[in-house]
Amino acid sequence: MSSADQIDLPDAADLALARIHQLGNVEGRSIYDPPLNRLLDPFRVLPALEIICSPQTCGRRLAWCAIDRGHAFVAATEKRAKPKQRRGGMSDLAQPDQPTGRFFPWIELAEAGHTTVRPVDYQNPSGFPLRLDFVGRCGHSHVTKNTTRLQAFLTAARSSNGRIHL
Repeated sequence: MSSADQIDLPDAADLALARIHQLGNVEGRSIYDPPLNRLLDPFRVLPALEIICSPQTCGRRLAWCAIDRGHAFVAATEKRAKPKQRRGGMSDLAQPDQPTGRFFPWIELAEAGHTTVRPVDYQNPSGFPLRLDFVGRCGHSHVTKNTTRLQAFLTAARSSNGRIHL
């Protein structure tokens, strides 16, 4: 039984959302906040959630996302890992065919440029690209901050929806 099965996810989501509210945002060094990271632990094992383009544009899938293993950060890739490799959380996200090891695998995929997920910045104290641009097949661009993605992830997990609409 995983930790996600042993805890009431709506209550856990509410506590994590309250901590995000206390912090004001989850950008920069706040991704390392120990209390927030403890509150996010039950969500790190959940299957990756779908990110969907706004229904006002095309309403199609943009990416899959999961909460990083050790930081309050929502990573995303256009595709999921192969079914036999998925174990929940970050393992559900696609891996590069030939990883260089220079960055986290999802960052390498985003930097390749042939994807719906693109890093916007690295100029922050965390070293993570905290703003990501999700580009729909319709051409619509959704630039998101980590705080927005984390709140949306927790809200979707809270409702057992499995989808985040941008």
